[in-house]
Parts: sequence; C-alpha cells; structure tokens
Amino acid sequence: LHLTVLFLGDLDADEQRTLPYAIDQLASSLARPRLRLAGLGAVGGRSEPRVVYCAASDEHDAVQQAHADLSD
Repeated sequence: LHLTVLFLGDLDADEQRTLPYAIDQLASSLARPRLRLAGLGAVGGRSEPRVVYCAASDEHDAVQQAHADLSD
C-alpha cells in the first residue's frame, strides 16, 4: 500500500540530484496525516482491472498541503 502525493514524471539530472534533499526537508516539517478510508475502486477493465485503489479522506488537508509544497 502506498500513497502517491505527486507524480513527478521525467526529471533531469539536476532534479534527480536535489529531489531527495527537498523531500527530506518537506517530510521533516509535515504533520502526520489522519486518513480515513472513503471507498474502493478499480480501473483498467471490468474483468481484469489494472489498478485497484482506495479513496481516502484527509480532514486536515495534510496530504493536499504536501502536494502543494512539492509542486512549487
């Protein structure tokens, strides 16, 4: 199980080098999110789904704030 906060896509060499430091700095300042299971679903076909996911609610928007911080 994992939580994707932001998909980064292709990174150039400089971004790849600095990313661990940026994430470490952000992670040390994060509040622990309190997530609630809000539903389950699947995509990619009725008989053979490619992705199974769970929807989560985040009452304090901690994950949304982390996404915004990483997007800058």
